[in-house]
Amino acid sequence: METAFNPYVLHVMIVSLYYVILTSSWNVIAGMTGFATYSHAAFAALGAYASAYFSLHLGFPLALSIPLATLSGALFGGFLGKLCLRLSGTYLALLTLSFSELLRLVLTNEDQITRGSLGLRVAELFPGESSEPLTQKIRTLALFGVVVIVLLTLIARLRKSRLGLHLRAILSDELAARSLGVRTERLRILGFAGSSAIASLGGALFGHYLGLITPEMGGLPQMFLILAMTIWGGIGTFFGPVAGAILLEVLSEALRGFGQAHVLIYAVLILVVYRFRPQGLFGGRS
Repeated sequence: METAFNPYVLHVMIVSLYYVILTSSWNVIAGMTGFATYSHAAFAALGAYASAYFSLHLGFPLALSIPLATLSGALFGGFLGKLCLRLSGTYLALLTLSFSELLRLVLTNEDQITRGSLGLRVAELFPGESSEPLTQKIRTLALFGVVVIVLLTLIARLRKSRLGLHLRAILSDELAARSLGVRTERLRILGFAGSSAIASLGGALFGHYLGLITPEMGGLPQMFLILAMTIWGGIGTFFGPVAGAILLEVLSEALRGFGQAHVLIYAVLILVVYRFRPQGLFGGRS
C-alpha cells in the first residue's frame, strides 16, 4: 500500500494517463479515418499555454480557463482540418508538421507572454494542497482518471455509432464513401476539431499539474512518442493506444536504472514489437 501511494509511483501513473488522453484522441483521427496528422502534441502545448494565458493574464479561474483552452484547441483544430481538406498522405503530414514547428517557434520567441524556453510558471491544479504533495498527486490522479474514463466511454460509443461507421468508411475508401452520401469534408473537420480539443484539454490539465510549461511540450519528440505508443499498442483499435501509452511510459521509467543505455534498450524493445507484430500488441482486436 505504501508503494502504491509513493509520490513517484503516483507521478508515473499521472503521466501515463496523460499519454492515454493523447494517444486515444489521436487514434480517433488517425486510426478511424486514416488521416495521420503530426500536430497532436502541438495542440497539447496550445491547450497548456491557452489556459495559462486565460488564468495569468485575464485572471480567470482554472475551472473556466481549462474549458476555454479546450475550446481554443477545437477552433484551431477545425481551422487546420479545413486547410487540409484536399490533402492526404505526405502532403498532410508535411502541413501538420509545419504547423507544429511554427507553433513551437511562436511559443519560443514570444517571450513576453510565454517566457520562451525559460518556461512559464502556472497555477497548480490543487494549489491549496501544495504543502502536501502526496495529497495533491492523489487528487490529480483521480482527476485524470475521471477524464480518461469519460474519454474512453465516448470513444467506445463513437465506434458503435453511425458517425463512427462513417468515419471508418472514410478509412476504407473516401471516394466511395462520398459517393454513398457520406459528408467526408464535414467529418474530416469535425474529426480534427474533436481530436485537437481533447489534446488541448490533456495539455492544459498536465501543464497545471506540473506547474511549469515549456515550448518543448509540443515538440516533435513528443509527437513521435505519441505515434510510437499508439502504433506499438495497435493503431485503430480501442485498447491499443491505452496499453501502448501505459506500457511504454512504465517501461521508460523502469529502464532508467540502466543509465544512458536505457534509451537504446527502450528503442530495441519497441523495434522488436514492430518487427514481429507490426499490427501492434492489440492489432486485430476491437
